[in-house]
Amino acid sequence: MVALDSSGWSQFPLHASAKRVYLADVTSGGDDGNSGLTPELPKATPSVAYDLLTHQSGDQLLVKKGSDFGLGFGQWKKSGLSADYPMLIGTYGSGARPIFQTGNAYFLFTSGGGGSPSTIDFLAITDIEATAQSYTGNGSGDVHGVSFAIASASITIEGCRFTNFTNGINFTGAHAGHASFRIRRNDCSLQFATTGAVGHGIYLGNAQDLWIVEENICDSNSVSPNETEMRHGFYMPEGSNGTFGILRRNISSRNAATGFNLRVGGTTENNLSLQNPVSFYQAGISSPGVAAYACYFLWNVALDGANIEASGRGHAFTFEDWLGGECKHNIFAHNSTGTAPAGFTLQSGTFTNVEVDDNILFDWEGGSAIQATAAQLAGTTWSRIQIDLVV
Repeated sequence: MVALDSSGWSQFPLHASAKRVYLADVTSGGDDGNSGLTPELPKATPSVAYDLLTHQSGDQLLVKKGSDFGLGFGQWKKSGLSADYPMLIGTYGSGARPIFQTGNAYFLFTSGGGGSPSTIDFLAITDIEATAQSYTGNGSGDVHGVSFAIASASITIEGCRFTNFTNGINFTGAHAGHASFRIRRNDCSLQFATTGAVGHGIYLGNAQDLWIVEENICDSNSVSPNETEMRHGFYMPEGSNGTFGILRRNISSRNAATGFNLRVGGTTENNLSLQNPVSFYQAGISSPGVAAYACYFLWNVALDGANIEASGRGHAFTFEDWLGGECKHNIFAHNSTGTAPAGFTLQSGTFTNVEVDDNILFDWEGGSAIQATAAQLAGTTWSRIQIDLVV
């Protein structure tokens, strides 16, 4: 398991059999005639440096801080050695993150074909900035920052910034899924879409087993004129397995629809939603209408709501189909922007052995505190709810 330093950043030691490859832009000394094997002799082109990496090794590709590139890596077809020794895209030197201005293209993606193996495992991407500066909409196809469209295991994305893509981070595909990934301390803001149910800061589909999403920022994704109810700050759709996953200490603000939309069970704790039309949405469904997972919603805070264009919203917490779980110690306060507010909304579905305890709904102007049917309430236990709507 990768260790963290005293500031909480992941540490990636070099395996004894692995090598480091160095990459810098031309103004920082990069030259494709260099060996690329020392900091003093870096390569200049991402694809040329990539070619020096060995598949299924613990090799590390380090990019010089302050560098500026006019393209990304494109299709990635190489895995690391193990969870302890992943292949790494990281940085060296001092200064700002290296930036990859990819035009109207992905920074990095996996997909079938092109000589790719069936899975990409044990890869870490850290401390990189990428922007699709020429992207104006996805009418001719999605353009994501980092996208995994074939099965993967033990992927880490940490400390990166992605802007002006369709989705900043994108895990998708009809396959065996994405297991044991870690998405940490990234800024996935200012993505957008002009068509389809995309345009999210972070989209994590087909997630399996022991995933961690923590300390990320998703701000102003798919805002006007691209707002729809299908575009979110953070989105994990049904079809995944959230039983052993955790979403914690993230901030999601001013997005088109939902701040945090987690439909696969798991634990949501210590997150902040600010001015989202729907602050939090959590469900435990394996497919629409099928309650399969327990959910734990703990110590979260929502401040203010919002509308989706002309459609009134301002929903604090919506939950659906919980097969057991807890909603405890949360605060929802000071809605003044959402014009159709609601406190707790039990969406269509069933609830079994759900405990709702020690929550505060304060100054959530207008609307109703609890929206639910008698049958839904029969599967829940409510206690210590402080409600002050200040209508």
